[in-house]
Amino acid sequence: MAAILLLLIGCPDTTDVEEQVPKPLQGMQQIEDPNHPQGGFWIDRFEYPNKEGEIPLSSTTLKQAIESCSEQGKRLCTASEWRRACHGNTGRYRFSYGERYRPKICHLGIHLASGHSSMMKPEDSLARSGANSSCASIEGVFDMIGNLEEWVLDDWRGASGSLEGGAWYTFHEYADCSGKYSRQPDYRISPNRQVLSAGFRCCWTPEEPTQEDIQIDRIQRQKAAKDRASSKSYEPKNEVEIGAGTFIDRYEYPNIPGEHPITAVTWEEASALCTEAGKRLCEAYEWEQACSGLSQWKYPYGEKYIYNSCPISLQEPTESGKYIGCISPNGAYDMVGNVWEWTNTPLDAVILKNNDEQELKELRGGSWFVDKVKGVCLPEDGYPAGPSDFSFPDVGFRCCRGEKLSLPQASLGSAIQCPDDMVGQHGYCIDKYEFPNREGEHPTADLDFHKASTLCQEKGKRLCTEEEWEAACAGQKSQRWPYGNQYDSTYCRDLGGRAEEGGGGTRPSGAFPKCVTEDGIFDMSGNLWEWTTTKANTRRGVIRGGGWNLSAGLGQCRSRAAAQQNYHAGEVGARCCAGPEQAKKLRK
Repeated sequence: MAAILLLLIGCPDTTDVEEQVPKPLQGMQQIEDPNHPQGGFWIDRFEYPNKEGEIPLSSTTLKQAIESCSEQGKRLCTASEWRRACHGNTGRYRFSYGERYRPKICHLGIHLASGHSSMMKPEDSLARSGANSSCASIEGVFDMIGNLEEWVLDDWRGASGSLEGGAWYTFHEYADCSGKYSRQPDYRISPNRQVLSAGFRCCWTPEEPTQEDIQIDRIQRQKAAKDRASSKSYEPKNEVEIGAGTFIDRYEYPNIPGEHPITAVTWEEASALCTEAGKRLCEAYEWEQACSGLSQWKYPYGEKYIYNSCPISLQEPTESGKYIGCISPNGAYDMVGNVWEWTNTPLDAVILKNNDEQELKELRGGSWFVDKVKGVCLPEDGYPAGPSDFSFPDVGFRCCRGEKLSLPQASLGSAIQCPDDMVGQHGYCIDKYEFPNREGEHPTADLDFHKASTLCQEKGKRLCTEEEWEAACAGQKSQRWPYGNQYDSTYCRDLGGRAEEGGGGTRPSGAFPKCVTEDGIFDMSGNLWEWTTTKANTRRGVIRGGGWNLSAGLGQCRSRAAAQQNYHAGEVGARCCAGPEQAKKLRK
């Protein structure tokens, strides 16, 4: 077999060779690579089952991918092999088809009707293998960009595998050959759980890859990050005040303008460097306050996104302080973009761990690679946390000094009088439970925006605005979850992607007595996503809070999804609010 591989790799024209090769290699493309440990490899031309014109297999686990390839006499590709096949023999192509992005070449960027990847149906969105004939590498491998993310062998995060290429819904800047998107610290996969958007393709070599072969990708990334980082000593005095006697570094470590920040350090290493300087890592809420100011802006410079103000959507990290528009209200630079930053805040979420021993620490700010959705002061989507003993090429840190700031207290004012089944807030009333607002009953699901609005109107109420909804969820203490600031997967109806006997679904309102705000409002995290109206237009809605399945931001009060107005599903319901005049009528 080895002789056959070497012979074929040496042949520039393989048009008539396929009939002569062993059966496992038929339908595969040979890739010549002098840097490969075995001189090259073979790779499936299409996503599994490698049949042109068929819908590829989705909703797979890493184990399923490995076993399926083995059954065919092949194996799963390594991350470096997949990348070589995608980049092409020139090694320059960012996308499989060329150096620059071209719209509609590959099957990606398809808007999810739900607005969030935890609510999607792959079978309604996939393209048939090879349907996009131009979405091919220079060597004839199809659909490496978009359609399905593809499992590869990798030791990234100690998880044995990772995903490449992006899916049909992936933002086009993320779906490329580089693998940078799936190596971001907030990108979450569980190799032991079916990933709805994941498929795979198989590779073949005469000999199985060694562990060293599998590690090549990670080692090269870590080395490049360390080579790029500044070698200058830390500057402790370059700091700004964010509270009485509390300071934060003006720039990312080593805290020197014009220098590349240090990355590829673990949380433990970052914490030790801050301690050595007589400082500490910032708490997540301190970091957020330093970034967004008292006005709680979405970006350091304000509420609305301004193109090119911060170092995001770039091809590589840059020097600290280069983007003069990316300055927070108190004078800190690059809190959004350039590199993610470790904080001292733990996150105890089993679903995000590869093993029970891992300790997760929260990250903030996004990197040079992220877009305006993830590059924010106050994250509302995704899971920005990482294992404390793992280093990422795009994660650095900055230090804080002084007493820890107190959590901000919201000024809610006095509540108005409300009916017994509602809770008074500042200027409005909100239902205690999800519609129909009856304890012990399953809430009404499968609502689109119009139906949700109509049901509230029929009760003499209205849908809550998302500002009202979030204020009620967070309470006066501005808590991240309705029950507090530490996530607990047992408090609310949130499977967190875990399998459950009998399947998922809602639970009766109030069935989780700990899933309650300080004012007595239940199930604002999990159970059902809830329709609300937007600040700008009460005739348009967004859904908040997360449902019973894996939810945005683990169902924190900020969680939101920009669903289409006609979207309805078993995870989507509503909760009603009432203004002063409506409340007065309801009390009669």
